[in-house]
Amino acid sequence: MNIKFSILIICTFSLIQSIFSQQEDSFLWLEEIDGDKAMEFVTSQNKITFDLLTSQPEYQGIYDASLAIYNSEDLIVYPSVYGDYVYNFGKTQNMFEEFGDEPLKAII
Repeated sequence: MNIKFSILIICTFSLIQSIFSQQEDSFLWLEEIDGDKAMEFVTSQNKITFDLLTSQPEYQGIYDASLAIYNSEDLIVYPSVYGDYVYNFGKTQNMFEEFGDEPLKAII
């Protein structure tokens, strides 16, 4: 009885494997990230997203404010603590003149 059951299991797995191996992956083209079809897909999705976002009434205000922050020469601090030190990954005109070239010792 165990041999018949084992044979049945093996045949079932073989059948399932042959069914799935014969099916074509319809999204295989997505793995070619620089391929023409993938690039066309990304371009079309970007256009859909861009058109949707730019049609919103608040879009331009958010865009302008974000661009002004990004282009600002003001000190935008983004500190992170790693171990005993605080590192500033913020955007500054010349970060080393403002903080020195050594990270600050964290007081925790």
